Amino acid sequence: MKKRAVLFLTVMSMLVLAGCNQPAKNTPVVGVVDMTRVYEESTAAKAGQEYLENLAADARKEFEGMQAEMQNAQGNEEATQKMHASITDLRNRINAAQQRVMVALDENLKSVMQKYRAEKGYAVLMHKEGVISYDDSVDVTSDIISEMNKLSVTFEETNSTGDAPAPDTK
Repeated sequence: MKKRAVLFLTVMSMLVLAGCNQPAKNTPVVGVVDMTRVYEESTAAKAGQEYLENLAADARKEFEGMQAEMQNAQGNEEATQKMHASITDLRNRINAAQQRVMVALDENLKSVMQKYRAEKGYAVLMHKEGVISYDDSVDVTSDIISEMNKLSVTFEETNSTGDAPAPDTK
């Protein structure tokens, strides 16, 4: 009788311990993304950077031409005002291009992360910068970069019909 009681308690203890060792079925899966790496390493972000650098180089040339015109127009108030307006327009175009690049990258990154999260069963993807401590196994940055590299992101300004602008023929 004592042997049966001991055997019964042993089996019950093993079952209880085995039950405690099971992973929780509703434990959320969390991933961490290093956004700095994504913006430095993804081809979409690199293309955006290259687009802005080319735009800046063109703007520098345009500005140098304006400076030469301003020197020739010294004393001519109307020409000076026109040059100031042109410089303001140039700054506005650069700012608009920077905004366009950031919006395009952010929208595409958000879409990639939403799709990745849903497909891989993650409950949440968090910015690495906002996480105090984590195990490297939850870092999905390389996967996000790979997904971003599959995209073809354009940064060109479109007109109101959605078409690319006509080439400048000046």
